[in-house]
Amino acid sequence: MLNKELEEFSNKMQLTYDRHYNIKNDSYKNCDIIFLLNKFKEEEKEVKYLINKLFQFNQKISNHNINELQKELIDLSLMCMMLYYRANTYRIK
Repeated sequence: MLNKELEEFSNKMQLTYDRHYNIKNDSYKNCDIIFLLNKFKEEEKEVKYLINKLFQFNQKISNHNINELQKELIDLSLMCMMLYYRANTYRIK
């Protein structure tokens, strides 16, 4: 059984995955792993930018901005999942 935080996070990841799947299907399973790594780096930059922007003054942050940061964190996490999956395809059998 997942704890509350993991369950909420995984549900959000599933919703985002489903939205992307409707557009791209499971193309991550066959695309070049370097392409995925570059997409990961793009998502990482977006997360870093938002964190630096939002937390620089150590103040309360609007719901809209927190939601945007959480959305980007989910996107970054999905890239991790895709890279995790692709790493398995390189195992020696």
